[in-house]
Amino acid sequence: MRRSVEREAPPAGWVIWLVCVAAACTVWFAMASAYVDAREIEGQCFSSAPPGAIVTEDARAFASDRTAIPAGRLCTYDAQDGGTVETQTGWPTTIMAFVGTGIAGLMLVAWPILGRRMTAVQHVLTGSALLATGLGWVSIAVFASNG
Repeated sequence: MRRSVEREAPPAGWVIWLVCVAAACTVWFAMASAYVDAREIEGQCFSSAPPGAIVTEDARAFASDRTAIPAGRLCTYDAQDGGTVETQTGWPTTIMAFVGTGIAGLMLVAWPILGRRMTAVQHVLTGSALLATGLGWVSIAVFASNG
């Protein structure tokens, strides 16, 4: 009589999936940060005013645009010397998203190599996490273009 032995999922497949999920989370965190920057126009632009900028209490005194790279806000102020001065928010979260995307790219390369030892569920979950990473960048671009 033969006993049925359940096959355990290989740990490498779960590691690849977890790394891809973490990479997707970095991109979506950058998207959430860009959204918060867009909602807090006055707070972001007033708190990050560069030296030499004319800052008043009136929000119409400066121009503000959403940007995709970096995922944040570009604030343009009138300068004290007559020109304009700009400052950009969102670099730390965008750099984190770039690192996460690079790691996701490495996992995309490792996926076919280690994929022979992955279960079908691990393949689907890994592909979904990689897709979520790409969709995060598309969402950032669409959000920036609509503002």
